[in-house]
Amino acid sequence: MKHMKKYIYILFAALLFVGCSDEESVTVDSEVVGEWQLIQWNGDTADDFVVYLEFCSDGTFNLYQRVEYSYFERYAGRYTADKGLLEGRYDDGTSWSYGFAVSDGGYTLTLTDQKSQEVNVYTRTTVPADVRNVAVTRSETGGKRFL
Repeated sequence: MKHMKKYIYILFAALLFVGCSDEESVTVDSEVVGEWQLIQWNGDTADDFVVYLEFCSDGTFNLYQRVEYSYFERYAGRYTADKGLLEGRYDDGTSWSYGFAVSDGGYTLTLTDQKSQEVNVYTRTTVPADVRNVAVTRSETGGKRFL
């Protein structure tokens, strides 16, 4: 009986570990990991607005945009990137899906919206500290988001 309890405990611990590790695993193409700035939106230069994307190696992302307001808004969520497909979900549950290609030695990221076929081009950069520090965090739906 003593040994039976030990085996049951080990089995329970193993199942718990496997269950947690499956939820934690994400597929992230290392080419997209980093910080990016929008330079072209659907064939036009991005002169009237500023958008930064940050894709972290742990499968999280941050979107900083100054589009509808005079200040930066920050949206966050989780993503996966594999075999040319970049998919994610904002913290509010809104999902998105893009085809992606990295070119120019890893300095250009081209995203093609899977629904509208809209093409956005980003260049590798660093999100400025003042953008990170002043961005208003948004979690509710609404407004145009660049993912």
